[in-house]
Amino acid sequence: MRTSGYQFDIVLSAPRSSLRLFYIAAAVILISDIATKLIVFHILPVDSYPRPFIGDLLRWTHIHNSGAAFGLFRGSRLFFIVVSAVSVVAIFLVVRSRRHRSALTLMGFGMVLGGALGNLLDRLWLGVVIDFIDMGWGTLRWPVFNVADMGVSIGVMILGFGLFLEDIRRTKAESTDSIPSDSSLQFSPGGETESGDRRIERTES
Repeated sequence: MRTSGYQFDIVLSAPRSSLRLFYIAAAVILISDIATKLIVFHILPVDSYPRPFIGDLLRWTHIHNSGAAFGLFRGSRLFFIVVSAVSVVAIFLVVRSRRHRSALTLMGFGMVLGGALGNLLDRLWLGVVIDFIDMGWGTLRWPVFNVADMGVSIGVMILGFGLFLEDIRRTKAESTDSIPSDSSLQFSPGGETESGDRRIERTES
């Protein structure tokens, strides 16, 4: 039982490597988002005709989004700048608190951070967010999005799964701590158990 618990901890928790994974995940999402947006910005005119990439399933469509991810809640630039900035600060504070140390959880935080920073830079640079990934079939299409949106969405799913596993590990640790070890219990002649400390006291007396 102790061996399996140890292996579970190794998979989920490695403080230094996990923190490194947080920064790597954030950097990969942020750099990918900036690079793809710069390419789209210089190659595809805004609101131009969609360019097929994988037939009608995946197209490149350059639009400017004044709302949140996937074109939701269009409007107030200042509001979304403040929300993004607060989210970035909150993520850093949570990670620095070291309350969450599993690799999955920190990778999820990193992906969300990278996505939040990517769209925040767009709002500071253009006042809007560049979206260009157009997926769907015929008239049934998903709202146009970008790499930052993908990072936030996938990061939230990974984060949720990581927190779920952390909760399982915490519950197992608490239940293990509440069960006394065999070495600390001894059976008295009357069939009742007593702790090792109490047995020593009886022997000395």
